[in-house]
Amino acid sequence: MRAFQQVGYSRGVDAVQLATDVPAPTAEQLPPGHLLVRVKASALNYGDAFLGRGGARKIFNIVLPSIIGRDVAGVVEAVNDDGGNSNSDVPSSNSGPDISIRPKSSFKVGDRVVAIVPVGKGRGTFAEHIIIDPKDAEHLPDSINFCDAAALPTPGCTTYQAIVGQAATGVLTRHPRKILVLGGSTSTGQIALQLAKAVAQCSEIATTSSQAELCKSLGATVVINHRAGEDWGEVLAGQNFDVIYDCIEGLQAWTKASRVLKPSGGEFVSIVMDDTQGLNADQFKRWQTDPSFTGMIVFVARVISRKFWSNFGYPSYYWYVNVGTTAGLRELLDLMTHGQLRVVLDPDNNGQPYAPTMQAFGTMWQRQQSGRSHGRMVIKWED
Repeated sequence: MRAFQQVGYSRGVDAVQLATDVPAPTAEQLPPGHLLVRVKASALNYGDAFLGRGGARKIFNIVLPSIIGRDVAGVVEAVNDDGGNSNSDVPSSNSGPDISIRPKSSFKVGDRVVAIVPVGKGRGTFAEHIIIDPKDAEHLPDSINFCDAAALPTPGCTTYQAIVGQAATGVLTRHPRKILVLGGSTSTGQIALQLAKAVAQCSEIATTSSQAELCKSLGATVVINHRAGEDWGEVLAGQNFDVIYDCIEGLQAWTKASRVLKPSGGEFVSIVMDDTQGLNADQFKRWQTDPSFTGMIVFVARVISRKFWSNFGYPSYYWYVNVGTTAGLRELLDLMTHGQLRVVLDPDNNGQPYAPTMQAFGTMWQRQQSGRSHGRMVIKWED
């Protein structure tokens, strides 16, 4: 089968290849309860680019070549029951009688699914077939196309878990009036703007971005253009926001959050690590290769410090990272079916998915590495 593989560590396209002879997984290889899925669409994430340039490779013990990707949508071709047999519409190499029994999974052959494949599972989503654990998947409603579905899971679940779920004690479920989203045109920021309106009915939704028209179409009422020199800490000073959701800044945002948040009860939620200011050249080189070294230690110490000072008049501080769980995905799909949530595909590709070619994937890879994309980049394998 065809698959996009990581073959080295680099920000450039030399780190990836399109292989055409990767052995396809079969129904006989399915672990109990697992699904064999024919992939319709795969989406690229920041985490894929981070791993691609060598980030955290010692933590996840990635063995090259490795198929890239975490987010996927497709159709179930086989389901293995707990007894080790499989129901499948894929021809079996076993010439004996069909002894399949009804699978215990809630999924069946022909179901449309969307999933996150956690890092370290040994399989990636940029391939024509993939084995998926059913706990990592959700049923995909017919009203949502495969490309939009594949674009949703990681940014959607990360943001849902961070500000609706219990990661930050459900800040949006307490219906704050005013929220500031730092990085509103990032993939996570776009979801946050829409959840602030759909879940919390916030009266003021401010954000930082150079993409004012895009952000306002997603629910923002105030857009601060940081690239034009506007400082949100100055523009919004004293306006008593209830929540800051940080998708892009880290330490810089925390140091001035108290200017904007209400003095009592203001909450700061971040999904990003701090920048690398203060690291010497050797430390910075190690950080680029693997942040489990000095930078990780420094960051953890800073998180503990912020949690401590939250008890002494500073804003409540929460930091969250999604390690691949799908909590909230069903709720996000419901919002999409009711027109309250949408994903934005890469505007630089006219809002369309990319073709499964090396040239197209190389463009996606470099744009993701640059951090300048304002929409989700998706490969469409087939209709």
